[in-house]
Amino acid sequence: MKISSISSVDMITGEYDLILRGYAKNQDDLYYILSKIQSIEGIDHLFTNIVIKSLGNKTVIPE
Repeated sequence: MKISSISSVDMITGEYDLILRGYAKNQDDLYYILSKIQSIEGIDHLFTNIVIKSLGNKTVIPE
């Protein structure tokens, strides 16, 4: 969360441990952000996906 371009970090179950959501201005900015993440101790592997279109977002509060 100390990287300003990262907006959320979530611990998950399954093959990977974390999902980070962030924003990059362009490919060079993305490369810079990924380099900063890769340099964090304990990070062994990155798997990067790019959102090409958001279909919506809402907050759900369990009843």
